[in-house]
Order: sequence, then C-alpha cells, then structure tokens
Amino acid sequence: MHSTLQIRTLGKHYLSRMYYKGEPLMPSTLVNSIGLILDIVGALLLIKFGIPPKIDREGHMHLILEQEDQDEIQKARIYDRWSTFAILLIVAGFIFQLVSNYI
Repeated sequence: MHSTLQIRTLGKHYLSRMYYKGEPLMPSTLVNSIGLILDIVGALLLIKFGIPPKIDREGHMHLILEQEDQDEIQKARIYDRWSTFAILLIVAGFIFQLVSNYI
C-alpha cells in the first residue's frame, strides 16, 4: 500500500474497512479522533474570542458619555458569535469522544 490511509468501499460498512499503515482502523478510533480535533479547534477559538479585549458591550465610549460606538457593538457581536461557536465545537467534540466508547 502506497498511501498511509486507505478506504475500501466494499459493502455498506465501509468504516470497518478503513486501514492506517496496513492495520485496520476501528470506527471508534476515527470518531474519537474527530472529537479530539473538534475539541482542539474549539479551544483555540475560545482562547481567541472567549475573553475579548476591552469591549464595551453597550457601545459606550468612556471619554464621551451618552454616546454609543457602533464599531464596538459590532465587535462585541462578532466575539459573541465566535465564542458561542467555539463552545458548540467543544461540546460536539466531547459527544464524539463519548460515542466512540460505545461503538
């Protein structure tokens, strides 16, 4: 075998016919690896977007009172979306790893 990962699609259970370096790759190993990758990506996104720099969530500027900065509001929304996505990736990764224990 020339490639390190080879998939044989003979029959409906193609996951049970995956090979890595000539050895059969169990579906639980593959699902566990996917879960681990999702956890790592989620954690990295959470590091970047989970604790934002000084962003006033209402858009107030600290030098001038009673004004809202629309750029700060937009920045806060972006950080909120990415941090929520990161949490969802981490939860999905844990679910994949948990499922891999039972297949």
